[in-house]
Amino acid sequence: MAGFNMKVMTCAGSGNQGLVATLPLIIIALAEFTGKYPEQESQPASALELMQAKTPADWQRLIRATGLVYLIANYMSLNSGRLSASCGCDTTAGIGATAGIAYFLTPDSAENRIGIIGQAINNMGGSIIGMVCDGGKEGCALKAAAATGVAVESALLACREPELAYINGIVNKDALITLQHISGISRAMKDADRKIIEFLQDTPSPN
Repeated sequence: MAGFNMKVMTCAGSGNQGLVATLPLIIIALAEFTGKYPEQESQPASALELMQAKTPADWQRLIRATGLVYLIANYMSLNSGRLSASCGCDTTAGIGATAGIAYFLTPDSAENRIGIIGQAINNMGGSIIGMVCDGGKEGCALKAAAATGVAVESALLACREPELAYINGIVNKDALITLQHISGISRAMKDADRKIIEFLQDTPSPN
């Protein structure tokens, strides 16, 4: 956003959303992969050595989780619209990130994995949804950080309490309907779009 010459993997056409969609899951995976040190060693191995020692199944779980993040984020982008007054770090990448993290943290053998993922989405939908986009700029880092933090918290809470009973407003028992509600809010913010454009035109240019 500040014009740094740095390559970033995009998500739904946005570099900021790419960061939100990718970094939280990678951080969770690093914590998972490096949190247990080999007992036979007197000194902990480096993070790189521990990650290299993980099994193909561990990496497959991370790859599948990443795929889920991008599928949900792009689904939300298509349903909300490419240009919306809703912040994409929140309503697209953040939603995808919390689903991917919940998937990664839930064992493959868990019977209620889909329910946990749905609860993570509902946790996100019941908390931070409503963040407004007012143009791409350095301040997007604050919104990305907020969306990232809530995405991680929502997934961790879902893993611990997979059946929280707060079904009202945006949040529906069916997480797919929750996603539709969130997209509907984004589409309904046309007047907010026009007002934000007015604000951007009023903003003085930096010297």
